[in-house]
Amino acid sequence: MTTPAAPLATSYATPVDDKTCKDVLLQPDMPGIIIFVHGVNSEGEWYEAAEQNVLAGLNKRLGRNDLKPREWDPDEAKPKPETSDRSPIIHFFWGYRPQDGEERRWRVPLRDSSKERNSAWARNYSPRPPLYWGGGPFQNGCNNLPLLWSPLGFRRDVWAALIPIDVQKLNPEVDRQLQDAPPRTYYAHAAGRLAELVRKIRGRFAADTITLIGHSQGTQIVLAAQALLESTNQPDCVMLMNSPYAFDSKITDTFAQGDDAPTADARRKTFENIVRHFDSGHRRLTRELVECLRVGQTAYGAPWTPSAPSERDNTGRMYIYFNPHDRVMGSTALQSIGWHGLPTQLLKTYTGTLYQRMLARSTPCGTAPGEQYLWPREPDGSLKPFWNLMKKTKGLIPMDLWVTPDVNQRVEINAEAVPDPITTMELIEFDNPSERAKPWVNDNEFSFFRDVYAREEWIAETSSYQENSARRLETQ
Repeated sequence: MTTPAAPLATSYATPVDDKTCKDVLLQPDMPGIIIFVHGVNSEGEWYEAAEQNVLAGLNKRLGRNDLKPREWDPDEAKPKPETSDRSPIIHFFWGYRPQDGEERRWRVPLRDSSKERNSAWARNYSPRPPLYWGGGPFQNGCNNLPLLWSPLGFRRDVWAALIPIDVQKLNPEVDRQLQDAPPRTYYAHAAGRLAELVRKIRGRFAADTITLIGHSQGTQIVLAAQALLESTNQPDCVMLMNSPYAFDSKITDTFAQGDDAPTADARRKTFENIVRHFDSGHRRLTRELVECLRVGQTAYGAPWTPSAPSERDNTGRMYIYFNPHDRVMGSTALQSIGWHGLPTQLLKTYTGTLYQRMLARSTPCGTAPGEQYLWPREPDGSLKPFWNLMKKTKGLIPMDLWVTPDVNQRVEINAEAVPDPITTMELIEFDNPSERAKPWVNDNEFSFFRDVYAREEWIAETSSYQENSARRLETQ
C-alpha cells in the first residue's frame, strides 16, 4: 500500500547542462494490510501489544526500520491514527449497542462513550447514549454461524424435553452470570462491516494483500465476512485464533436453539464451503506480482520475495491456532476447533490451504510439522493434570465443566517451522493455575459486572442465639 510522504528529491533548472545525475531511492511500499478482529466481551485489549510485535517482526524480516505502531490512547481504549502513518494494521472494533430506551432491557454490562466510560448500571446514573459493550456480552458467544443472524439472544431459561432448566443455577462461575441477553444480530452487522471494509480496500488498493486475524468470537466475524464476500474479494490470508467454531452438535446447542441448531454435518459442510469459497477466489502470487514487490530487502541486500531463505508465500492460506488449555473453548458445552484443532483428514483434504499450530504447556510451537499430544508431556516425560482444579456444574447431577481428552490423543500440526519458534521452556508454565490469576475485584471490568450482578444465592447462617438457622442473600 502506498502512502503520501514527503518529497524524496527536488530538481532545479540550470542555464548550463552540468550532466549531474542523482539516484532517488523510492520509499518501500507497505507490506500489505492486516486487520485485527477482537472477540466477545472485549475492546481489543491485545491490539496494542500485537501491533508492536508484528511490526517489529516485519521490520526485522524486511530489513526496514520505518514501520511504527500507533500510540495507544488508554482513556479512549483505541489507537491515535495521527501518531503513525507507517503501520499497515487496521484495528477493527465491534460490539453491542442497545436502541435508545432499551438500555436496561437486558441485564448485561454497558458503558457510555464519555472519557470516564461510566457504567450504565451504576447507581444514580442516567444513561447517556450511545451506550455499548465491546464484542457484546459474554453469554451471547456462539459456536456456529447461523446464530450470528439470530433474532434471539442467550436465554437462561430453557427446556430439556418437558423439563424447564434455569441455566444460571447450573453455573459455578461467580464472575460470569448467565442472564438473558439481547438478539445476536449485532454479530451479522459486524460481519457485514468487515466484508465491506475488505471490498473498499480491494477497490482502492487492488494490488495489496489483505490478512484477517481474528481471535475468539472475532473468528466468527471473519468466517461470516468470508461467506458474505464475493470470491474475487476474498482476503489473501486468514488466521483464526482460539476459535469457538465447533463441528459437533451437543445437547446444550439443542437447549439453546431447539430445532434450529445445526447438525454436525451442517457445521462441517459450512466450514468446508467457506474454505472452498476462499480457495477459489484468492489471488495467486504470480511472477508478475512478485516483480512488483517493493516491500523490503533480505539480510544480503537483495529485494525481498517469498522465495528468500526462511520465507514462504502465505497467500491462499487459512491458519488455525488452538490451545488445549483454553477454559472457554474446552468447556463441555463448546469443545471447539480453538481447543482441539482440525481433524487430520480435513487438513489432508485441503492440503495447501488449511494449516494449524498448537500453543500448549511445555510444548514447542513453530517447530517442524508433525504430531503432538493434546495432553502435553512435561520435559521429563511426566504428565500433569490436564486441568488445574476441575470444576463441576451445580445441580442434582454435577458434571465436569471442562472436557478431559484421552491421554494419548494426538493432533496433526502441519504448519511449517518458523525461524524463531517458541521453545518448550518458554511455554512450561503456559497454563498457569487459576488460583494465580488476579482477584476479580482487581479486573479492569469489575465495576461493570458488579453493577449488573443479581444477588440470587441464599446463604445459610447459624447462630448460637437462634435455634434455627437463618438465610440471607449473598453479598456482591
